[in-house]
Amino acid sequence: MTSTSLSLHHFTASISELFRLPQWLVRPKVRMLLLVSLCMLGVVYLVCMNSISVSGYKIQQWENKIADLNNDAQRLAINLADKESLMHIQKRLDDTSFIPANQVSLATESSHVEVKK
Repeated sequence: MTSTSLSLHHFTASISELFRLPQWLVRPKVRMLLLVSLCMLGVVYLVCMNSISVSGYKIQQWENKIADLNNDAQRLAINLADKESLMHIQKRLDDTSFIPANQVSLATESSHVEVKK
C-alpha cells in the first residue's frame, strides 16, 4: 500500500470510529457521491439566489419608475391648475384683442326671441 492510500484508509477508519458511521457510508464511492451531491446543491442554491437577486433588482427599478411617474403626474397636475387659474387666463386674455363684455344678459324661457329668415 502506498502512503496516500494508507493515510486515506486511516482517515476513513478514524471517521467511522469517531462518529460510529456504518461502513457503507464511508466507502469512497459513497463519499464521492455525497461530495458531488453537495456540489450540485451548492450550484442550485447559487442559481436560485442569483435569480432572486435579479428579480429584486428589477422590482426596485419598476418601483423607482412608478415613483418618477407619480412625481411627473403631480407636477403636471400643479402645472394644469396654474394654467387654468383665473389670473393666468386673464394674463392670456390681455395679450389678445378681445374686448370685455360689459352688460351680459342671459336668455330665459320668458324672454322672446325672434328669428328672422
